Amino acid sequence: MISVRHLDNTDNAQPPNRPAPRWKSVISELLCALASLFFLYLSAREVIHKGPIARGATIVSRTGLSPRSSEDSLLLLAEASRTIPKGARVAFVNPSDRSKDWIHYAVAVGQMPQHVIVYFAEAGSDPAIQFLITPSEMDNSQYVLWRELPHGKVYRRK
Repeated sequence: MISVRHLDNTDNAQPPNRPAPRWKSVISELLCALASLFFLYLSAREVIHKGPIARGATIVSRTGLSPRSSEDSLLLLAEASRTIPKGARVAFVNPSDRSKDWIHYAVAVGQMPQHVIVYFAEAGSDPAIQFLITPSEMDNSQYVLWRELPHGKVYRRK
């Protein structure tokens, strides 16, 4: 004869939930406190290294990845875009380092949307260029100094 066992919840009952031992909660609290202190140390070190939290002058001000000249160029373009009439044909060039003219062109296109940015290949290449923006002194007989800005100069075609 086969006996049939009646199942009820008493056979599969889970043991009652017991609170964690006191020593485990103390250790977890200490670990959280130590982690918080470590992150506080890292934050304080960054503030000391980079200065207090403040709004940067440009998008590259607090990155630490770009040279100071990049920030100065962005500030120069912002100043020049407020000075030069909208719709004017403008070229941005660094006379001391002509190997990176394409970078200056690309940055000017992004930073001066109300102006027509022209690539400045050579001194007389495009007679339609009305203004030149440069971070330093430029010697070109076709252009005369128009405005001297804190981060550079703006030249106008004669």
